Amino acid sequence: RRVWMCFDGAGLAEIERRLGEVGGRVKGAVEIVDVEMRRSRVNDLENEASAEGFWEDSVTARKLMMELDRHRAEIRRAKEWESAVSDVSSALELVKELGDGVDSEEQSEILQEAEDHLSSLSKSLNDFELQSTLSGEYDAHGATVTIQAGAGGTDAQDWAEILVRMITRFAERRGFSARLVDFSPGEECGYKSAVIEVRGEFAYGLLSAEKGTHRLVRISPFNAQGKRQTSFAGIEIMPILPDDDLNVVEILDKDLEISTMRAGGKGGQNVNKVETAVRVVHIPSGISIRCAEERSQLLNKVGKRHQRSWPETDDKPCSYSDAILGGVPRTGKGHCSAKVKASSHSAGATGRGDQ
Repeated sequence: RRVWMCFDGAGLAEIERRLGEVGGRVKGAVEIVDVEMRRSRVNDLENEASAEGFWEDSVTARKLMMELDRHRAEIRRAKEWESAVSDVSSALELVKELGDGVDSEEQSEILQEAEDHLSSLSKSLNDFELQSTLSGEYDAHGATVTIQAGAGGTDAQDWAEILVRMITRFAERRGFSARLVDFSPGEECGYKSAVIEVRGEFAYGLLSAEKGTHRLVRISPFNAQGKRQTSFAGIEIMPILPDDDLNVVEILDKDLEISTMRAGGKGGQNVNKVETAVRVVHIPSGISIRCAEERSQLLNKVGKRHQRSWPETDDKPCSYSDAILGGVPRTGKGHCSAKVKASSHSAGATGRGDQ
């Protein structure tokens, strides 16, 4: 059964006030978007895309097509804002013209629809205003989130699992894709460490503020005496760079130390008795990469090449190319996690409460 909201003159005045406020925000946002400039750029890009030989350089062509899609999306969003303001304004004018000549339920329905339009428009503007502040070089990329349990024992491992769920739920609400690509389970519960791959527009910019040490103070559910426990977990956020942005870095075979181990966990005797997991250590830098996602050692070796984000150095993330394992052909399978041993960039167990 629908529940109608009863709007009197005061309710109508409140919606008009909100419309004026949101309308001002829309005007400012449209000026920031600069629709005319984007339309001009769209025309230029469409002319380039229709030129002969445009796809001969596929890398440049893909970048231009992505830029074209971004401009079109911004123009479309600006039109939707203006259309929503116009629709709400028309609805209020209709209510005023009808006056007492219509049933109050019908007025309430019209005003409720106008209220819903304003709420949706306000949320869209909030998202736009937030994205406008994310102007960093890598803010628009996806992100790899590494969570490491710190001091606190079982409570810290449980806290790490809570953080994994928080990051995953945040990504789902934003419409991002979130995938747990690697984890080390705790002895009783939770995770000793976990790696989440979050893909979506501005995922890195939105999540980068979570980098650091997170502290949880609570009555421990794992303490029989019900004492208060302080737990720590570290979070690292690294951008996922597209293949086109990666620089080729040649690494000598003599600088690599490759070892195998048992993956353990679910998968039967194959992963518990056969050394399917693979670890590669770059000896000069100390960077290590471990992959245990596939049930085959060969696929895990190939999977190591798909890690595209390495810890940041001098405020710019490093990456390695497809040549890191000597040009092993890609299969499209597997993933791996990277970490730096004895590095200040690693989210190891710390006893500080930075956050």
